[in-house]
Amino acid sequence: MDEAEAGKRPKQCTQCGAVGHNYKKCPQNAFPASAEAGPSGNATDGMAEELPTPELLDPVVDSGHRSYMSAVDHKHLATFQCRPPKEYLELDNRWLQRLRGAGLLTFYRLVEGGPIGRHGRGRPRLMIDNSLITALVDRWRPETHTFHMPCGEMAPTLQDVSYLLGLPIAGTAVGPRVVPASWKDDLEIRFAGVDRLDDLGALEPHPNARGPAKAWLLQFKATNLHPDTDDESVRRFLEAYLLWLFGFIMFKNGTSNSVDKVLIPYAREIADAPEDAVPLWSWGSAVLAATYRGLCDACSKDESNARFQGCALLLQLWSYERLAVGRPIVDHRGYEAQYYGQHDDDGPTMGTLWVCPRERTWANEQARRTYPSFVVALDRLVAEDVIWEPYSAAAVGSRAPYGLSSMCTSNETLWYTTASLVYDIYIEPHCPHRVMRQFGYAQQFPVPRVIDRVTPHDHRLSRLGQPCSGTWVTKVEPYVQAWDNAHQDVVHPVAPHTDWWYETFLTWYRPRTRCHVTYADTQPVPHESSSTDAYARHRDEALAGAMQICCQLQSNTNDALQRVRGGNPFTPDEQLQRLTAANESLVSMMHAWGYSIPLQGPPRHQPPIPPQYTAPSCSYMPPMDPASTSYTPMHPSPQHVTPMDPPSMSYTPMGTSLQPQSSMPYQPMGLATSMSFTPIRPQTTGFNLFEGVQDHQLNFSDLEHDQHDIIGASQLEGAPLLPTREATRTS
Repeated sequence: MDEAEAGKRPKQCTQCGAVGHNYKKCPQNAFPASAEAGPSGNATDGMAEELPTPELLDPVVDSGHRSYMSAVDHKHLATFQCRPPKEYLELDNRWLQRLRGAGLLTFYRLVEGGPIGRHGRGRPRLMIDNSLITALVDRWRPETHTFHMPCGEMAPTLQDVSYLLGLPIAGTAVGPRVVPASWKDDLEIRFAGVDRLDDLGALEPHPNARGPAKAWLLQFKATNLHPDTDDESVRRFLEAYLLWLFGFIMFKNGTSNSVDKVLIPYAREIADAPEDAVPLWSWGSAVLAATYRGLCDACSKDESNARFQGCALLLQLWSYERLAVGRPIVDHRGYEAQYYGQHDDDGPTMGTLWVCPRERTWANEQARRTYPSFVVALDRLVAEDVIWEPYSAAAVGSRAPYGLSSMCTSNETLWYTTASLVYDIYIEPHCPHRVMRQFGYAQQFPVPRVIDRVTPHDHRLSRLGQPCSGTWVTKVEPYVQAWDNAHQDVVHPVAPHTDWWYETFLTWYRPRTRCHVTYADTQPVPHESSSTDAYARHRDEALAGAMQICCQLQSNTNDALQRVRGGNPFTPDEQLQRLTAANESLVSMMHAWGYSIPLQGPPRHQPPIPPQYTAPSCSYMPPMDPASTSYTPMHPSPQHVTPMDPPSMSYTPMGTSLQPQSSMPYQPMGLATSMSFTPIRPQTTGFNLFEGVQDHQLNFSDLEHDQHDIIGASQLEGAPLLPTREATRTS
């Protein structure tokens, strides 16, 4: 070992624990030799089959994507931490003119949350649901810069930024700036002579940080400003407030205690500008670019302490406005006159409803901050569950009878631009042409991937370990100049939205992407029956697998219907092949729901935890002749299960006896006698999985009424909803 290697720490593998190599070169990663392979002699025998990458996805990007980790690798993912600011900073009236000139007054009113004490409460603190943000991150695709939902592609656009945040879209792009290495000393010198209240004492020195520290900035809150101070102190206090607004709400970085130092020149220029000549930047496009970059970075992370970067407030308001997943129940009466100022830009936005001090409740106690529930809910999302056009004239008039802030509609011509968005060195494509359904127009397809519009090199620009030098300004300057002509590069809608065209788009879209994040167990392993079996559980994987089989069966049925309607009937062999495939799909779906699992519950002296998504075990038995012997095994092993034609199928709950003489419909004790079997709702309207099979109904075995009530609604249809907070409070 030479002198250069004497002080180095030896490599130790985190996979096998050996010294001398890391996990990338671990011998355990190698394929087994042919002598150690399976019966076929192939070294990859027994390994998971590599699934082809969908057409709309990039193989390299998809291999490290969170949806791949969950849906393919069956990995349990961690949630992100957004950490909104816990403090509230009030506004000084001497800042109004400069905030209005910078286009930030409406956004401040949104962060402010509405009038103080209007409903007997103080101002609400901004709350970000980490589970909801993480569930959205799982569906973000950097290849298209959209969320891939089962009902199509969706994404926050410049229209959402205008209506929800009220930030300006027009203006100069917020590009990179050159920040000297002495920025901290300059900041302390500039703030050294400010006039604060007398009882506050001397200023604390600025700590060592990557940018302006939050603890240091909070010394300059508006409540600490002397009422008779000079104009210079007013400007410095405004600069501190802008740095807080930029760094902890609009452009949140990976740290929770400092602001990106690249924002110092922007805050200072706004604070030092004359009231009638404040520079205007495109803060709306910058916030959207920072959020896009945060989504692109987060969709490949799985660390338990990972933090979301960008504007989490925008994502949450966008989700509340369009999706009924994790949305709070609030009072939807119109905004009162107290929400409006003296100028047309001093008013509420559509997002004010979700942050104003009104009573909030949730559907049940578990509907808030539960990441797995949100993932499953988004997997089952259908078009009818989405508010595609939340900013219609009727919706705006109902929520804001006095109108919205003028900033919400002042830059309407730029909503359809396809020019690249810029924030600092982040260059992100804007793709309204991929989400035209959100604008009320027909979605054209196929659409090229946006990863081809911005070069991968430019999309991966990062300041990590790099100084704020003029090199970045030169690299990003072409995109900054292109934003000045953004109004010339816009999308022109072709036709209004129609249901027929939308169904056609979904037929093209769904096979070319990954719509579901939950692991879909479409081929469950048969379970050997034993005396320790519990009820079969409707786990998320089994339900997702059954839903995937339903979607595939629906797609095959639609293809067959189109062929028959086109005058091209099937041959007898083709009919037999189609019916056999449909029968196998139905059997697989029933198996996914019905297989029992070993009982692994708590000790008998502890109260058992009720399982979620459970159902009685099922087995498929051939029809029996009443004249034959009446003995039938209660728990036949899967090897003896013989699927028959639909007329001969019967359903046997585990722990009950067969009744070959009669076919009574299954009726769990404690439920209404008129209960009927309801299939899972398909993802498109107008399709019934059991249409045309009235003569082949699924018969459920009868239960003995003198037995203990062991089957309830929680085993049949998932866990019951917990009582609401309102019901709990009244009871």
